[in-house]
Amino acid sequence: MDRSDPFTIECCQQQTDCNCGEWLTDYVTVTTYLLPIPQNPDLKSTISASDTNAVTCGKNIELKPSKYYTFTAPNYACNPENCDVSYIWSIVDTKNNIIQSGKGKTFNYSFSNFGNYEVIFTPICGGIRCEPCTIYVEVEKPIIAEPLPVPNKY
Repeated sequence: MDRSDPFTIECCQQQTDCNCGEWLTDYVTVTTYLLPIPQNPDLKSTISASDTNAVTCGKNIELKPSKYYTFTAPNYACNPENCDVSYIWSIVDTKNNIIQSGKGKTFNYSFSNFGNYEVIFTPICGGIRCEPCTIYVEVEKPIIAEPLPVPNKY
């Protein structure tokens, strides 16, 4: 049997350092549903959206409590372009308490209380948190009409 000395094959470093890039679009898509949004994405097509809005980063939107919303982040490109981007999101109330947070470009949420909120999408390039896109949400307080006075017959 022929044998050779062990050898190692080395190659160039393919991994490029990733840095923050830029937002390719500047708006969060907010889709409203009247029925609860199924957790299974395949079933989401079984319910119809009642409204879709594009809210520019830094701007406000008025929403209603007890409706169901899907928030989708704007598109972001890391630098260099071959680096993958990931997203984290959070919902913050006016007292700066994080209500909910997670990973991904899209999430579902239903506001149960009126008040002011921030929806924040932060892109991540190579482990670096980049400049976030924030929209401001005002959840309207329901207007309850005063009952009409009952006429006095006497």
